[in-house]
Amino acid sequence: MTALETALRPPLSARLRALPVIAAALLCRAGGTWPDWCTGVALQPSRAHAWVEAEGRPIGEDEQDIALLVTAMRVTRREG
Repeated sequence: MTALETALRPPLSARLRALPVIAAALLCRAGGTWPDWCTGVALQPSRAHAWVEAEGRPIGEDEQDIALLVTAMRVTRREG
């Protein structure tokens, strides 16, 4: 692993917090729905975050916290 990869690697706590979100996304898929995968950023304080949304609502996240972020990317299922 390079020094840059080490510096950019999220802390263990962030990776552990992601596990329930990944599980929720897999449950959505098992139930026949397709969640949106989102990433967002905030400048004050500087931070980035990823989350999953189903029917336009974040799964396992505080909606007020998500509202403070600018969505940088959203991956949705393409119909057809």
